Amino acid sequence: MRFGLVVVSTAVAAWMALGANAFAQGTPASLQAQIEAARAAEHDHSYYDAVRLWTPLAEQGVAEAQAHLGQLYAQGQGVCKSQAKAVEWLKKAADQGFVEAFDDLGDLYSNGTGSFKDGGRALAWYQKAADLGDARAEEALASIYAQGEGVPVNRELSYTWLKKAVEQRRKDGDLRTASLDAFFLGAAYADDKDDVNAAAWYLIAANMGSLEAMDELAPMYEKGVGVPRDYVQAYKWYALLAAYDKAAGLRVGYATEVKALKRLSAKMNAAQLQQARVLVQESKIVPIGAPPPVLTPVVRPPNCPAE
Repeated sequence: MRFGLVVVSTAVAAWMALGANAFAQGTPASLQAQIEAARAAEHDHSYYDAVRLWTPLAEQGVAEAQAHLGQLYAQGQGVCKSQAKAVEWLKKAADQGFVEAFDDLGDLYSNGTGSFKDGGRALAWYQKAADLGDARAEEALASIYAQGEGVPVNRELSYTWLKKAVEQRRKDGDLRTASLDAFFLGAAYADDKDDVNAAAWYLIAANMGSLEAMDELAPMYEKGVGVPRDYVQAYKWYALLAAYDKAAGLRVGYATEVKALKRLSAKMNAAQLQQARVLVQESKIVPIGAPPPVLTPVVRPPNCPAE
C-alpha cells in the first residue's frame, strides 16, 4: 500500500499463497516465510503491509518482528508515530536479547522528545549493544564521548570505541562504513595535531578504498607530514585518485591530481617513477565512491496526532 492507494505487494501475495492455515500451523518453514514476506514489504516501502505482517508475529513473541514493529512506530511508517508504542515493542525484543533493539532504544532515547529524550538511557542501551560487539553502538558511543552528549568529553574513549567499530565493520564485510570510520579517526587525530596517528588511520582507510583518505594521504607523503617523505607513495595515491576522477568525470579533481603527478615526476628519478607505476598497476584497492542517495517515502495514516 502506498500513499493511501491499496496495492497488494509481491511479498504479501507470496505470503497469502502459503494458505490461510500456514500461520496457525506455526511450523518453522511457514514462520520463516512470514518473516521474509514482512522484510520484503518493509524493504519495498510497503509500510502498511509491513505493519500488517509484523504485528501478528510480534504478538506471537518473535523478537525480530517486535523490533521492526517498534522501529515503524518510532518512524511513523505505516502507523501513526508513537514513541510510547515504539519503546513498548523494542523493549519486548530487547528482553529477548535482540541486539538491534538495543541500538534502536539508544537512538530513540537519544533523539526522542519530551520524557523520551534521555541521554542516560540512550548511553545505557548503546553500552549494552557495544559490549556485545555491535558496530553501530560502538559508533554511537564514539560520537557521544567526542561531543560530550550527557557525559564529559573524552576523546581517548571516543577513539577507542571508533577503533572497535572499524574492526567490527571489517569483520562484517562492511568496508564502506569501516573506511569511513577510519577516515574520521584520521581527521580527529589531525584536529589534535597528531600527524603520525592521522597518517596511520588515513592509510588504513585508503587501503580500504576511501577516496577522502587518499586525498589527505597523498600530500602527507609528498611533504613528509606524519610519515617520512616518500614520492613513490605520494605518486601512487595521486594516480589512484586521478584514475577514479577521470572515470567518474570529475574534471576539477582530475586536473588537480594530474598537476600533482607532473610536479612529483619532476622530482623523481626513473627508478622511482617505474616503482610508482608498478605499484599503481598492481594495486588491488577498489575506490569507494559516495553512496547513492536513499529517499524513503513517509507512509502513514491521515490525521495522525502530533507527538
